[in-house]
Amino acid sequence: MNWLADAGELGRLVREANWSGTELGAMELWSPSCQTAIGICLRSPVPAALFLGRAERLIYNDRFIPFLPAGSHPTALGQPGSSVSELISRDTFATSPIVGPDGVAVEGRLCTYSGAPRTSTMDDIHELRAAVDLVRLGRYRSDPLTQAIEWDAHLKSMWDLPPDAPVDLAVFLRGIHPDDRDRVAAALGQSVDPAGDGTCDIEYRVVGVNGGSERWVLTRGKTVFDGDRVVSFHGVVLDISRRKRAEQTNVMLIGELQHRTRNLLAVVDGLAEQTLAQCKTLDDFAVPFRQQLATLSRVQGLLSRGDATPVMIRELVELELRALGANPDGDRVIVDGPDVPLPSRSVQILALGLHELATNARKHGAFGAPDGRLTVTWNAVTLDGERRLVLQWEESGIVPREDADANHVGLGRTLIEEGLPYQLDAETRLEIGRDSVRCSVSLVLE
Repeated sequence: MNWLADAGELGRLVREANWSGTELGAMELWSPSCQTAIGICLRSPVPAALFLGRAERLIYNDRFIPFLPAGSHPTALGQPGSSVSELISRDTFATSPIVGPDGVAVEGRLCTYSGAPRTSTMDDIHELRAAVDLVRLGRYRSDPLTQAIEWDAHLKSMWDLPPDAPVDLAVFLRGIHPDDRDRVAAALGQSVDPAGDGTCDIEYRVVGVNGGSERWVLTRGKTVFDGDRVVSFHGVVLDISRRKRAEQTNVMLIGELQHRTRNLLAVVDGLAEQTLAQCKTLDDFAVPFRQQLATLSRVQGLLSRGDATPVMIRELVELELRALGANPDGDRVIVDGPDVPLPSRSVQILALGLHELATNARKHGAFGAPDGRLTVTWNAVTLDGERRLVLQWEESGIVPREDADANHVGLGRTLIEEGLPYQLDAETRLEIGRDSVRCSVSLVLE
């Protein structure tokens, strides 16, 4: 059937259709006049349709699709075309018979559009209906003279009504959230006031006639006046629940961002004050303060994922160790414990504590000794009805330092022994020996 190879999408559909199951039979058996008519129809620059055989089987080209009942393409192809014939009779089409090889028998008829050029189909009723269905736009109209109210099926579904359910003002108000009814009634009252512009534009909540799940809708309506008399009121309703949820989420995120920014600035201010107290000169202050800011920066990358993906204690420990070149290898650096999510409020200050321990290990502890070993373990336990994280940091194999002062109060000790208990209500203990370091941290998880 190469004679349809250049006939576009409809040509392909015609070739693939099962015509053998109809009274027309297989396409290979169709008469030359019938095949010629099909080629003319499919390649026509104007809307064209063919009605073949006793059942008037329908074949049409791409430009004819807007004349079909909404949603009937491509299933209408090859079906009896009686319903389409009625549409054609109401439009301007020229009809030509398809005469068989004997010159007498009529095998069908070819209908081609002969009316004014259709420069645009944007206002076509079928396309408008398809657009309304696509966005699930509810439509309504009311007649003040007859008190009749009409809703389409989409609008009724928003009120949890079946398509054939009757509607009136009482049904409309009953489906609105009780807290929004007065506001909606006031907006409708203003829209029918001849002194106004007759428009109604309002967002409100709907719970349905059975008080079911809540959804947000946007109603836009227009009142038609004849002088001071209301002639009709019509409009559309759109479900905007997804947009409202997105807006509420954005408000929550902005609030959380503001909260975390204030906390972060407070942490930076506290770090600056504590670091300055431990330094004799500004040069002494620069390096440790930059390292602390780098720690906070790394932590912000974890916190930016949001509460839906909490920071796990393992990734926080490994993040700080790797930042100082200490990769957990199961030999010199052992990291072990179950998956435990951390409360977001605990992440920043705990990361700073881990950073101080790791920095001390690099300068004076396990990372600076050839036989040094670090083991970090943790577990989640319940103590006095509270679920807590208990973390143990143990360094061994440290080269003894004769000048080491186990009681020296530096920034790291201050942060661990004072900062963590104050900000997280944690219980901490730090022991620095001649050849070992042990630190335990217990903090509330919930």
